[in-house]
Amino acid sequence: MAGAVHCPVGSTPCFHGETVVQPTTRSPYPHTNIACSTMKGTFASFGTMPADFRDRLIAAIGASVTISPARKKNLLGTLG
Repeated sequence: MAGAVHCPVGSTPCFHGETVVQPTTRSPYPHTNIACSTMKGTFASFGTMPADFRDRLIAAIGASVTISPARKKNLLGTLG
């Protein structure tokens, strides 16, 4: 599944079913929102991503045939 990260059922606590993560459809969630939610007592964490998720995401970005080179560079830059 080039260009995406496949998470089978049961592989990631964050997702209840089979999930495909596309690198270009991520939504930023500002730290201030997390802090405010924590202070209000409304923050909920549904688990953590697998240890290899970052590497799999980087590989998916590199393998994508639909993401432009400039967008790939931007996405990879945000991942450090």
